[in-house]
Amino acid sequence: MNKAIFLWGTKEEVQARADADVPSFRLCREGSGLAPVEVPFVAPGTRTLRTIRRGGRAVATVYEDDEALYLLAAGVQPADLAAPRGAQATSVFEELESILAEERLTFANVVRTWLYIDNVCDWYGEFNAARSAFFTTRHVFETFLPASTGIGHSNPFGAALMAGFVALLPKDGKAGAEIVKSPLQADAMTYKSSFSRAAEMRAAFG
Repeated sequence: MNKAIFLWGTKEEVQARADADVPSFRLCREGSGLAPVEVPFVAPGTRTLRTIRRGGRAVATVYEDDEALYLLAAGVQPADLAAPRGAQATSVFEELESILAEERLTFANVVRTWLYIDNVCDWYGEFNAARSAFFTTRHVFETFLPASTGIGHSNPFGAALMAGFVALLPKDGKAGAEIVKSPLQADAMTYKSSFSRAAEMRAAFG
């Protein structure tokens, strides 16, 4: 799999994003000599409440507006980078869960996940089994099965998986989320893959 470098702006601008104190996905090709690329989440029109950290790094931001509380996470990695890949996958979902718990949320509040999986074709079955097992124990299949994007990409930490999500806690009946079916694709659950094809979030920002 081609592990391309994704760059926006000059090398100085990329380095500035790498040094910024914002939750982000950090992508680069190993040995490139370039700074990891930051992809920060921005929620226009909302109030930033606080930042959540793991290992000294900002990994999530809590926003709110009059309609909802939003939790946006990125760049979350497993607790043990030396663990087997399947264990790293479980660890990442546990880390995501702990971030949600800080705001008294659960995976039932997660609308979408982003999963950056190193050498994804080599172990997708193992990853999917770990995700399905986690979702089963947390009753995710019985609540809201989040949409998801899986991207094959390495990271500068050497983690088998890095992840993020957007979660939503409505304050009234205006904000919310619903699963959207694809008219051209089978439900991913028919081949035992644990995600919804799409999800639509009704919110004030963006």
